[in-house]
Amino acid sequence: MWSTSGIDAIYRAITGVSEVELVELRQCSDVSGHIDRGENIVNVDSNQVQTVRRKSATIRVDTDKLDELMNLVSELVIDKTRLESLRREIAHVGLDDTVTHMSRVSNELQNLIMAIRMVPVGTVFGRFPRMVRDTAQQLGKDVSFSMYGEDTELDRTVVEEIGDPIMHLLRNALDHGIESAKDRLGQGKQATARVVLRAYAAGNHVFVEVEDDGIGIDKQKVLRKAIERGIVSRDDKLTDSQIYHLLFASGFSTADVITDLSGRGVGLDVVREKIEALSGKVDIQSEIGRGTKFIMQLPMTLAILQGLMIRIGDHPYLIPLSSVSEVSVERSVQTLQGKQVMVWRDQVIPVVKARQIFHEPEPADAGWTIFLQRGDKKIGLVVDEVLGQAEVVLKSLDKRLRHIPYFSGATILGDGHVALILDANAFFE
Repeated sequence: MWSTSGIDAIYRAITGVSEVELVELRQCSDVSGHIDRGENIVNVDSNQVQTVRRKSATIRVDTDKLDELMNLVSELVIDKTRLESLRREIAHVGLDDTVTHMSRVSNELQNLIMAIRMVPVGTVFGRFPRMVRDTAQQLGKDVSFSMYGEDTELDRTVVEEIGDPIMHLLRNALDHGIESAKDRLGQGKQATARVVLRAYAAGNHVFVEVEDDGIGIDKQKVLRKAIERGIVSRDDKLTDSQIYHLLFASGFSTADVITDLSGRGVGLDVVREKIEALSGKVDIQSEIGRGTKFIMQLPMTLAILQGLMIRIGDHPYLIPLSSVSEVSVERSVQTLQGKQVMVWRDQVIPVVKARQIFHEPEPADAGWTIFLQRGDKKIGLVVDEVLGQAEVVLKSLDKRLRHIPYFSGATILGDGHVALILDANAFFE
């Protein structure tokens, strides 16, 4: 490229183009018909040019516009599914090529929008070091706080909701899990306690863990408090995991004295409600004298849902696949103490018939049983037919309909029909 403009003007004009990574300016001269290229007279560090390029290629976009763009892409995906169905019916060569190309482009566009919606969990993690430091000082405890996996990405709608659950778990670790420095030294531990917050991706899920090296969970104390509050009876035989999950009961607390941080019965029940509302779940691992770990399993995105398509009566429904443990042909249902139950894997579990819930007449032929799992709880949901697995675009219900139980959203199928998405957690109630 030739120019007679000044060096500064040329440099500013070229570096203003975002795609340019490196600029070299040379003075050329014509000697006896031969072009002589001189030395580069602009010494620009490539890293500096890269920084300029990235800054000029970044723009700020309102999140509402991203949501609207996601909705439009969802409509395109629905139309694409319908066109693929028509292509199989018509079997036209020109239509086949066009629909194939459209499917490829729409899939790439959908993946791109999903990537744009992903944000690192570090945007939430950044608020916790100071909170942990202030809380530890308030409690008079010496705590070392570490964070890992801040670059792990989640859908922005999930990231916005996990702040409160993490805060409650960290406060619980500092108040209930960590001993005083004197007690730790008496147990042969270091005076400084360790609290770790980490995040990592595995498959289609992201795991967020809050771990401490404190005293651990006293199972007998938890069970005694649960019996006193009437949450369980003395005759109940509970596993260690079931005892740990009693901590999530509404109003439950092991604190003997009410303070600003504990004893009010508000905390871990909020954690479970928030995480389950995000189609996730919480597990607990603990060992006396070694510490406790809370593990939150979250879907990487809420915009695309993996589900099991079923039929109840004449209507299709979708159950989130993360709640489904197993699917089987309907087994014999028995009555035990006035409740419907069935035997599954040597366990007696309660049974819920979907037709009874939705006030449909009982079918003449046998259906299917879907075994749902929430923590250690399991139930069998009897439906008419299992249609198969599907990946759908999640649509939120209008705020006037969100109070209706058993439904968490809706989706539009390839044939244009609307299928409601069932809230698996509601059937456990």
